[in-house]
Amino acid sequence: MYLSDEVQSILREMKKISSHEVVKKQGDLYIAVNVLSGNSRILQGDHQLIESLTGQKSDKRILKG
Repeated sequence: MYLSDEVQSILREMKKISSHEVVKKQGDLYIAVNVLSGNSRILQGDHQLIESLTGQKSDKRILKG
């Protein structure tokens, strides 16, 4: 699932992604994909920033069975 245009533009302004990249969420990872070359990279260390921009909460808990 690709992030919204607003979040993408904020990440570009913050220089987290280039003007040729888009960000998508795949599982629990955020991946920047270059639309011209097809190369992709994992955005490490920006997980909390992106979730705060998208309004998602990270409720990580250990499930007991």
